[in-house]
Amino acid sequence: MKKKVAPQIIFAILAVAAVFVFGYYRHGGSGASKKETTTINIWYTDEALTDYINSAALSFYENTGVRVVPVLHSGLEYTEDICEASEDGSDMPDLYIAGTENIESYVALGIAEEVSRDDVSENKASYSKTAVSAVSYNDNIYGYPFYFETAYLLYNKTYLDKMDQKVPSSIADILAMAEECELPEEVDNIFIWDVTDIFYNYFFAGAYMNVGGSCGDDEKKLDICNDDAIACLQVYQNLNQFFYIDTKSSSYGNVINDFVEGKTLFTIATSDAIATLEHAKAEGKFDCEYGIAPLPGIDKDHVAGGLSTTSAVFVNGYSKHADDAKAFARYLTNDEAGSLYDRSGKVSCIRKFTDGTNLEKVQKAYEVSKPLPKIRRFSSYWIELENAYMLIWDGADVEKTLKDLNDKLKN
Repeated sequence: MKKKVAPQIIFAILAVAAVFVFGYYRHGGSGASKKETTTINIWYTDEALTDYINSAALSFYENTGVRVVPVLHSGLEYTEDICEASEDGSDMPDLYIAGTENIESYVALGIAEEVSRDDVSENKASYSKTAVSAVSYNDNIYGYPFYFETAYLLYNKTYLDKMDQKVPSSIADILAMAEECELPEEVDNIFIWDVTDIFYNYFFAGAYMNVGGSCGDDEKKLDICNDDAIACLQVYQNLNQFFYIDTKSSSYGNVINDFVEGKTLFTIATSDAIATLEHAKAEGKFDCEYGIAPLPGIDKDHVAGGLSTTSAVFVNGYSKHADDAKAFARYLTNDEAGSLYDRSGKVSCIRKFTDGTNLEKVQKAYEVSKPLPKIRRFSSYWIELENAYMLIWDGADVEKTLKDLNDKLKN
């Protein structure tokens, strides 16, 4: 005769089974509706980043289950569109890539979330002081440094070795070399640069110009007309008599083309030149060795002060998924950034990814560069300064030109 099972035992078994089934389906068991995937949007404006961002988004999803949707924006009215989408709440960017010179606006508009100093701090393996300063505003951090651009001295190492000369540390050294040394017959220009672009001009007097202080966020700090700046730009102006470069025909593209063709010994370049030269070498169009060196000061008494721009990843203050957005920002700017240059041509702000390569010297140039100011009322400064440099190159009075600009910025 079979024994009857007590009702209490049956109920206990059913209860355990129910808990098991509920837990099974809750955690994604077969036939169950899985937990909704978190989706975050990232906006950017530079198409060169597309391959890198797409790859990072895919691997981030595989590692975390968070879906990242990259959105390439035209760049026109970028900040306005971010604000409008954020207020509307539909398809807004949870994070976005932008230049750090506009941080003051981002903070005022509420579209830049503060970042922990544990994530962004100065150390030998990761960020330089320059990178940290670039994302700093009023003693807080508001972005994850991503990539930078800056200028450096590019030279033809093959020619320089043939001449048995050292890399010059000043413009005075270059002038002395031009006077005393016989140049290889292939060389048309001992030194040429784009005199119309402030990015390649700024270093002549940049070390002695202060706009916004070290972080570019202090509007009380403004001094571009002083004895050292005037002295440096007077020498700069005199160079026009030695290296006649017409502002109407000067262009960076022509400068780099001349270097690739072996016509130039020294020039001022940015990071893109490295890829251009390596490509030319691979195609047999450039059979020399090249070198990268710090920007030269005017003379032994004056140092160079190059200009730099930094792009960062900002987390939108309106995002409902701020933690996930911050996690992807860290992943994009740090974890995956070892492939950034190969995939996009952009140089990572993380030091360890440039160590032991040609980019290490570019990184060194960045570390001693000056940032763009973050103060909105100084937003036209670089355009105004570029125009001032061109006027000075073409013969305008140095002191008056700088004083006029200094006074204009103060008012």
